[in-house]
Amino acid sequence: GVDWVKVEASGTGFNPLCPAQRDTISMKELRAIVDEATDKGKPVACHAESRNSIIKAAKAGVKTIEHAIYLDEEGTEAVLENKVAICPTLGLYTAYAEHGLEHGILPEIVAAHRITHEAHVNAIRTAHEAGVTIVGWMEAYRGEVFAARYRVVEAAPRGTDGARARGGA
Repeated sequence: GVDWVKVEASGTGFNPLCPAQRDTISMKELRAIVDEATDKGKPVACHAESRNSIIKAAKAGVKTIEHAIYLDEEGTEAVLENKVAICPTLGLYTAYAEHGLEHGILPEIVAAHRITHEAHVNAIRTAHEAGVTIVGWMEAYRGEVFAARYRVVEAAPRGTDGARARGGA
């Protein structure tokens, strides 16, 4: 069995053929997945980077949205209304932007992460300021561990130490 179901609702910065701004699933399909998982007592995590995929995921009833790079005001409202948490994975995405080339990540993928980094940080900062639950986890990449909490602090509201963002640690 499984503890969670994960679904993809958008492309990603890792695939130039299916970029982060592209939606990959309809609302009808997403609701069907969430409904079926809920019937089995399993929560759903959703990979959602694009603006529309974030809104669809929140409205479909997922429990967490992974990444949320293009989160905007409407997406933030949908996330708050539906009590969805965001796991931004800023540590991993920043690692790709800053150190990807030295670890063999394709230059096109590194460039995509560098381009989206500021928007990603600002989206998570805005979500945090709005009261969205932000969850983090230790992110491993090729044997190196990047603590997501330090990247969440980067996204915390200016003038704070990010303590709420990292769970008061």
